[in-house]
Amino acid sequence: MKTRTILILAAIAIPLVSCNKDKVDPTPAGPDYQEITFKAKAAAIEGVDLGFKTGDALSIFDGKANQKFTATSATEFKGTANAKAEAFYALYPYNAEYKRTSGKVPVTIPSAQAPEAGKVAAGANYQVAYATSATEELKFTFVPALLKLNVATDKTIVSITVQADGEEALTGSCNVELSATPKCEKLSEGLGKVTITGSDIKGAYYASVFPGKVSGFTVSFTASDDFHAEAKVAGAELTSGAVADLGTFNTLNWMEPVNPNPTNVAGAVLMKASFNVADFNMVGDGGFEDYPRDTWKWPNENVEAYLIDGYNSPKALRMDRISTDGMTNLEQGMVWTKVQTEGDIKWVMEFDARVSKTSNVDFYSGFGFFDAFGNWWREVNGHPGSPADVVENGRFFHDDEQWHHYVLEDFNYRSQCWGTVHVGMWGDPNVNPCWSEYDNVVVYPLGYDIKGTSTEPKSATVLGAITNATYDQVDGLGKVVAWMDTDGKVKFAFSDVVINGTTVPTAIAETQSTDPTSIQISKFLKSEGTFSEIIPVEGDATSVVPDDVFILGGKTYLHYYGMYDLNPDFTLNWKTDKSGFAVSEDNGKTWTAAPNTWAASAWANNNDGKFSNATFVNHDGYTYMIGSHAGRDNWLWGKSYAGRVADGKDLTDPKAYEYYTNPGWTDGATDGEWAIQFIDHILQGDRGTYEIIWNPKFELYQLFYRADAAQGVVYRDSKGPDAEGHWLWSGPKLLTKDEDTGVIGAISVLKVEDDGSVIFVGSII
Repeated sequence: MKTRTILILAAIAIPLVSCNKDKVDPTPAGPDYQEITFKAKAAAIEGVDLGFKTGDALSIFDGKANQKFTATSATEFKGTANAKAEAFYALYPYNAEYKRTSGKVPVTIPSAQAPEAGKVAAGANYQVAYATSATEELKFTFVPALLKLNVATDKTIVSITVQADGEEALTGSCNVELSATPKCEKLSEGLGKVTITGSDIKGAYYASVFPGKVSGFTVSFTASDDFHAEAKVAGAELTSGAVADLGTFNTLNWMEPVNPNPTNVAGAVLMKASFNVADFNMVGDGGFEDYPRDTWKWPNENVEAYLIDGYNSPKALRMDRISTDGMTNLEQGMVWTKVQTEGDIKWVMEFDARVSKTSNVDFYSGFGFFDAFGNWWREVNGHPGSPADVVENGRFFHDDEQWHHYVLEDFNYRSQCWGTVHVGMWGDPNVNPCWSEYDNVVVYPLGYDIKGTSTEPKSATVLGAITNATYDQVDGLGKVVAWMDTDGKVKFAFSDVVINGTTVPTAIAETQSTDPTSIQISKFLKSEGTFSEIIPVEGDATSVVPDDVFILGGKTYLHYYGMYDLNPDFTLNWKTDKSGFAVSEDNGKTWTAAPNTWAASAWANNNDGKFSNATFVNHDGYTYMIGSHAGRDNWLWGKSYAGRVADGKDLTDPKAYEYYTNPGWTDGATDGEWAIQFIDHILQGDRGTYEIIWNPKFELYQLFYRADAAQGVVYRDSKGPDAEGHWLWSGPKLLTKDEDTGVIGAISVLKVEDDGSVIFVGSII
């Protein structure tokens, strides 16, 4: 048997060795790789300059890899490749990501191109050549089709958009076939337009597009003063390597920069929410509007939890035990913000519950406490000892399947600031039905008035879309922050916004309306036709993300963080750069980056970055800052932090702030970065991008954010910090539902009405 086994393994090993031998090493190494200089002749199209220049680069596919060759002159490219290759396929311009599969390479013809007169934009000048040996000249063929526009107007033109009237695709992804007769093959539906940009477009301009038949064209011109003109052009058959002349444009009917047919801003929604006065509730919505989506189930397979009609609130929680293994438990994290360093804190839990009849050990409710390092420290439960221990207003239960009120008062703990509330059951569902229902769960320090002022949602209504009366189409956005400027008009700061088919890092939009319930964009701020950035993207950051804007002392402050790795499927730890302020002294037209910034962690669980995203509110002599790491943290351990800066100090300087350290505040000017390293959190549980306001009607702070697990936007409210800085916050209450509004990632409050209702803009993700 041993010998047979060895023979079998040897037989298996032979093809494995053979496969390894044939495996291609993509790196340019070994005797076959040599430095090669190719003679090159650029594609020739009458009237178009397609020539190469020194320093240009192209890709050579030598049968093993994509090799970079660099132009040493307008007619020669030098690089290293496999000299024994059967053929050489060249694709200009070079891209390290290009891969040749079945003789084809996927490329993108961009929807936004910035060519010089008489030339093709660098990123759209796709040329292909083929040679059978290293000594053969590379004779290039231009692959896309070309649109020609001859511009001769008195206006200074900064952009031209060519739209296919039949929505035929003009730009997008395509396969370029590398062969002696190359062609371009569309990979996707693509975009039915292409935009040429420049500071003063005059003369012959060319745009690369897909080959194919187009029924007709609409050519739109935008001048430096935002005036707009359009012209209709007959359709054409667009051919690879050929020019379709759309004509000469010297007399145009210029129109005021207002689009008579406004469009909707994709990715934003305008809403209004109103509130009622309610009892204060620390744990969460006592009516379980957020349960069970906001809870941790353990073990998941043992329980089915779902919402039912409430006993004395809109919704209650029902749990059905479906397995005999272990216990069934649901937990929701919260923060015990009322802490002390001496003596014990007495905690009270009240709830309504009922339980399945004839059950004797299947119902409990209580707390779990954690130490400062997140270790489980102590659990305090209320559950029955035996059926004879059933009492009203105590820890034990009634098994008559009727609702009863329970009060648990003996939870003592010292110097603890966070934990969980949990409900669950034991029992064998195969012997007796095992279910329990819960309503109006509240937890509070003994002696605290739970009848204190709080709010509950009364309604959240979609007022409509935000319309856009400019000729710049907003097709999508990463985020929008809105505010009322000093003139009472609405302004917007967009990030990663798709305008006219091109992603713009940031853009500022203005409106003429002082009515926040009906908003129409009238203008995008531009410089020579280019959208004005808030501040430049620096370093490794890929975008600047605004997360709050407010006006104080006549200046407009925009808080931002730099994003350099956004994974929408992994919202916990977005990679971020520094965070800080951009400041405007001309009502949001131009911005200057403040010199001081907060450190932003590469990953959200590092000590720094606690104010990567932040929201601000000014009240009672302070500007308060609530912040967290970038991203959304929708489980038990998400933490939120607080800082404050006194009126009159520089709120753009981290050292001007005091930071909550539980208890009290530590001075950033004295302790510098250490002040942020050792601050304590003010909230525990799910968190997102925040928006905080002071609501004078209810005399409460309201903190809004998205909670993925709740499938909507939630909010908490608080009377504010006490003398030692402790914030006692209500639990999260559901404000919007994704099923009604779309998935709102963050909100931006525009106005608090006299009746306490709020008007806000939501960013749909």
